[in-house]
Amino acid sequence: MPKTKEDPESEGQFDATTARALRLKDELRELNPEAILFADLDEALVGIGSAYPGEPCAIYSEEKILSLLRVMMSDQSQLPEREGNFTYRPVPEDESYTAAVEWYEFNIACLYAGPHTPIIINLSY
Repeated sequence: MPKTKEDPESEGQFDATTARALRLKDELRELNPEAILFADLDEALVGIGSAYPGEPCAIYSEEKILSLLRVMMSDQSQLPEREGNFTYRPVPEDESYTAAVEWYEFNIACLYAGPHTPIIINLSY
């Protein structure tokens, strides 16, 4: 589960991936305040890029998104507790990958929210 600054157990214990994602988010906010960021998927943020002639936008790893969604969907205690968040349906561990892929394809992969929509990359090819 992505660690948050508000989580008292993770205070001062951010790993390198989380720290890098926070730096990327700060830099992206400076470069393009209108850039869209995915809620609860900070650890999947891997860079900043753009498609000519567009503004800078977030770049997310598909593999990392699926990994995070799988954890969120398999363990009710890992679901983010904040109002207005996406609705995740807890599923048994053996069904979590399929559920994560289905949720990802329906809610994230097909998203186009204008010129500030994040880019999603798959590095497994």
